[in-house]
Amino acid sequence: MSHQDDVSMRNFALLLVLLIIIAISLIWGVNYYLASPQEPAGAIELRVKRIGAVNVGAVPETATASAEASNLAPGEKTYKAVCTACHGTGVLNAPRFGNKEDWAPRIAQGLDILEKHALEGFKAMPAKGGQAQLSDDEVKEAIRFMVNNAEGKTGSATTTTPAPEAKPAETTPAPVASATTAPQPEAAKPAETASATKKLDLSAYDLAKGEAVYNSTCFACHGTGVMGAPKFADASAWQDRIAQGLELLFTHATNGFQGKVGIMPPKGGAVTTSDEDIKAAVAFMVSKAQ
Repeated sequence: MSHQDDVSMRNFALLLVLLIIIAISLIWGVNYYLASPQEPAGAIELRVKRIGAVNVGAVPETATASAEASNLAPGEKTYKAVCTACHGTGVLNAPRFGNKEDWAPRIAQGLDILEKHALEGFKAMPAKGGQAQLSDDEVKEAIRFMVNNAEGKTGSATTTTPAPEAKPAETTPAPVASATTAPQPEAAKPAETASATKKLDLSAYDLAKGEAVYNSTCFACHGTGVMGAPKFADASAWQDRIAQGLELLFTHATNGFQGKVGIMPPKGGAVTTSDEDIKAAVAFMVSKAQ
């Protein structure tokens, strides 16, 4: 056999090996593809969508929540989240929800006056029920919802007409003011105790979170001292409360409390706020007063 024949045989052998390797690779690739789970319909389209177009949330839950919210009458959502704390129980002479007798003298003043009092505050009623983040429209819808319910209507009609006998109704809430100011001298007596000067340990509470809750909820009353609320960072106003201990302060803030001076609605009227957030807000206010 010549040298040329040897080269030809070697090249043929190499080509055969290469073909065998290619065949094995093809067989392996086909088997791998067949064994792989198939993508569901629409998976490719979803994967190549722009980021802003992809919904990564829980679609069924969101859809359910939206459907539930859309079933609420205008103003009902705001009422349930904010107004029910006072208007559900009638504290501080707040007209009780659905009570025609409570609402009649207010309705007689006209819707414009009711909305003005709710937005700006009036006597024991803090501005926007203590929820400064609410829009004017949300507050107005809540007023209309309560008015319509008291009149036996549904929805949020905007055509309430003031009756001629409007003026006498303005004197109805008067007893509240005197109740919140007369007993003040008695509140200073416990301040003489030694425990009033002892600082409370607040290291277990998220004061930064508490500050956020204070700014969104508590500021409406504690920022000005309305309704007998101890003013923010006023040591003399807070020392009697601090002397009682954190647990009692937490209980009063969470469940509501009517004392000798004013009243604290449950969770400051923000009934959807968690107990932990309320505690953080109380701890934050205490930290600035002690």
